[in-house]
Amino acid sequence: MEWIFYLYLLNTFFILFIAIWEVRRPAKALNWIIIVLFLPVIGFWLYLSISNPKFIHRKRLTCSKNESNKLPETFGASASVIANALRHFTVNGLRMGQVQVFNNGIAKYDQLLVSLQKAQETIDLEYFIYRNDQIGNRITELLIEKALNGVQVRFMRDSLGSYKFPREKIRQMVEAGIECRTIFPLRFPWILSNWNYRDHCKIVTIDRKESFTGGMNVGYEYTGLKPDVGFWRDTHLQIIGEATGDLQTVFDVHWEIAVPERIKSKTNLKTKSEVTT
Repeated sequence: MEWIFYLYLLNTFFILFIAIWEVRRPAKALNWIIIVLFLPVIGFWLYLSISNPKFIHRKRLTCSKNESNKLPETFGASASVIANALRHFTVNGLRMGQVQVFNNGIAKYDQLLVSLQKAQETIDLEYFIYRNDQIGNRITELLIEKALNGVQVRFMRDSLGSYKFPREKIRQMVEAGIECRTIFPLRFPWILSNWNYRDHCKIVTIDRKESFTGGMNVGYEYTGLKPDVGFWRDTHLQIIGEATGDLQTVFDVHWEIAVPERIKSKTNLKTKSEVTT
């Protein structure tokens, strides 16, 4: 029966570990401590697998610009009320810019394609769901075209939301010079650890001056034309101006913790400018 005593000591150590590690989240710590008490050792293994208390580097979002907290006099009283309510949620002050609101996928994708076509220097794209369908193919082909013409393109997807996106497409993008990364890939032995750490952002920044964000992923169903889905109502924004800097900061933070795709290029494609010269 001596082994029961050692099991008790081991389980006590596990409980102390959870209590110390989750000290800032008492409710979560209590839930896991109860589980470990009822499931000695096994409960702690579940904690490591599902909660995965590792090593995610949290970075405070900052911005180099310190914009004024006052709106220009040309804005009305309603705009000032909204600005005051949102000020505490901004990175560092108010941002000025132009905003276009889209409430259907067709309008959003049409404008996104136009803006991507105009990109001169950089394209950063981050989506939870990125499908390989009519919409996804058009965007992917355009990204490849821009990369071959010298635009720096970074592509980031969520491993769970975009798990059906084919590896062959990633290979084509890598061969064209696009940097591809995945947020929290589902790989053994931590296959369960990443379920709670998903990237639901939908962010596109272009030349660090223009951006898109909102509720729409990349998929044909958001157009409302997919028979088995029907009408889809969602909201998306096109932003031109200073606010793009904040979205760029969010993208850059996610990019740092994302994992590069494990795909080696079969061929070294040259850009069109290199071919013509």
